Amino acid sequence: MDLLWHSFQPLACEGNMRSSSVVILFLLSQLTFSQTVLEFYQSAKKNNPNFKRIELEVDFQRARVKELKGAFLPTLGLEGIYFYGDKTLTSQSGWDRVDNQNAISLRTTLYNGGAEYTYFKYKDILPALAKNQKDSQLFEAFLRINALYFDNLNLNNQRKLIAKQMVSLKKRATLLKKWSRIGRVRKADYLSTLTQLKILEGQHLQILENLKTSQLNLEALTGLSLDANKVSLNLKDYTKLPSNWGRDASERPQYKFLEESINNQLQNITIQNSALMPRIDLLSNYYLSRRQFGRQDNWDLAVSFSWSFFDFGQTSARAEQERVRMRQISRDLEMSKINLNNEVKVVENQFLSQIKRNDIFRESYEVSQQNYEEQSKEFRKGLIDALDLNRALEQLIQAEISYESMKYTIAEQWGGSPQKLGNL
Repeated sequence: MDLLWHSFQPLACEGNMRSSSVVILFLLSQLTFSQTVLEFYQSAKKNNPNFKRIELEVDFQRARVKELKGAFLPTLGLEGIYFYGDKTLTSQSGWDRVDNQNAISLRTTLYNGGAEYTYFKYKDILPALAKNQKDSQLFEAFLRINALYFDNLNLNNQRKLIAKQMVSLKKRATLLKKWSRIGRVRKADYLSTLTQLKILEGQHLQILENLKTSQLNLEALTGLSLDANKVSLNLKDYTKLPSNWGRDASERPQYKFLEESINNQLQNITIQNSALMPRIDLLSNYYLSRRQFGRQDNWDLAVSFSWSFFDFGQTSARAEQERVRMRQISRDLEMSKINLNNEVKVVENQFLSQIKRNDIFRESYEVSQQNYEEQSKEFRKGLIDALDLNRALEQLIQAEISYESMKYTIAEQWGGSPQKLGNL
């Protein structure tokens, strides 16, 4: 199965691709990105050494399959024997004490307790293991990129909100300072406003610091810099769960990796047990030169038989270790399915809860906005002081940040939800 992370391509080239994953639905929805999460992911695969290392694991396992294949195929070699003894064989010549022969030799295992057939299963198991492991790691990497991407957008939006209020508050502080000098307002009103301005400036600096950290982390992971001004989100698209929510956990790479691991352990058990099984080898020689050594055949063929049937429990202990390991993986497989299915339910519950909280935050923001407008009118009429107005402003800022931040949280959750990764 060619999973999503194995075959990501730029969106411009994928207009006709079919996907059943939440991630693809997210990326191909009505988001109008010029810098997409997918673009950052593709850049990471191209530029990040860790991503390249993950990709190389599949190549490593393919090379290992070739090694295993060679262990069960015939081997050819050149053999030579040169012998000298203290007795002459046929004449008085001392050279007759020297024998030699040179031959091209072939050796292959006909039977070794079933181990000779494991290659035919390993050649499918090992690459599948590596691929599922790769897909799992790439999916986790995508989630990190997805989180950093939306964290950048959220922090940048908070920066704009605070900066806008700072400009407004700075103008008010300047005006109140003039009014306090002529006795129109109390000096405490000016100082209260100035205090609120300094608080906002501190929050702004903290957001800038967090934003820079998030930008650097994203750039280090992907090699790209995110310009939030080039990203436009239609956050209204994320008000309900997609239709393919909660696909079978057994189709996810984490689960398939464990399934293949069990198959791999079965072959390991066979190999360990083969040490106490009979071994039959075929040997053949084609002689290039031969002097003395009794028989003078041009070629020969032989069958070798051996059987080490007792080793004081060493082989059985190694086989039992592999069986125990297989049982452990089986338990991991059962637990993995429980966890993955539960994860879908948890994320679904979180998503629905966030939608409701977003509605509450929106209502809170609208009420805070109305309250601030009314407080501003009363302040201009002299009915309240600047302390009350600044308190209303602080409530408005916090309500607006909570409301705006929840939108990005919902979009991030939608994009990184634990769904089946479909084929393209």
